[in-house]
Amino acid sequence: MADVPAFTLLNTRPAHQAAALQALAQAAGGEALPCPTLKVVFQGVSAEKLAQLIRFDRVIFISANAVQGLRAALQQAGRVWTPAPQQRCFAIGRATVKAAGDWALQSADDNRFDSEALLAHPDLQRLQGKKVLLIKGQNGRELIADTLQQRGAEVAAWEVYQRVPCELCVETWQNFQESRHPVVLASSVAGLQALLSALSTAENGAKKTQQAGYSWLLQQPLVTFSKRIADWARAQGWQGDIQVVDTQSDAGIIACIQQHWPQWFAADTSERKQS
Repeated sequence: MADVPAFTLLNTRPAHQAAALQALAQAAGGEALPCPTLKVVFQGVSAEKLAQLIRFDRVIFISANAVQGLRAALQQAGRVWTPAPQQRCFAIGRATVKAAGDWALQSADDNRFDSEALLAHPDLQRLQGKKVLLIKGQNGRELIADTLQQRGAEVAAWEVYQRVPCELCVETWQNFQESRHPVVLASSVAGLQALLSALSTAENGAKKTQQAGYSWLLQQPLVTFSKRIADWARAQGWQGDIQVVDTQSDAGIIACIQQHWPQWFAADTSERKQS
């Protein structure tokens, strides 16, 4: 009897983030199917703006894509930036810290990687007269900028990338529907929204099939990176079990699945023994 994965995770994150999660899923006895719902497109930053980097007292990177976007802009302009001693640089998420490398960004929190955790950092409380730069993507949350302005900061935001919806990965989606223990990953509201939109957008004879898939999807287990994403999913009518990871990382995703659906692994072990 061929080995049957203990779980099948629909990995909706951008394609370049898929390999590490797939390896961890396989090591845990499952699988992660890459089905990106968004692709990242980097945008340029003018040479005039880049020359002003040194002026900011605080520099905040919202994601690893923000780090990569600024690096790409600097490379294109033939410039190099090393944070000055007086600049305090922050990141949301371990992946962002790792992507920054020698920029040595500070993480807001060892376990929570969201805007609220960042805003609780002691160095971001009293900001009268401080210049703060947000490096981010298009159409992100405005919570950080609004809050820092309320604390007295002069805030600038550079949008160095945008996330563009992808077409539905039809073959991957079909394999996911046929799996024994399907579970969906949502690392952002935008990514989950793109998946739902791709399924609800149907043409001609495929419409009924797509709508049936949409209804089926809402019944499945969902792993999210934050309560905000979970709340959004519920508001869209999601009826399956929703769990929020303790740590926003590839390892945290697998740990969440193992913790909240242990019966999948028990059943898998039993079936392997019988075979």
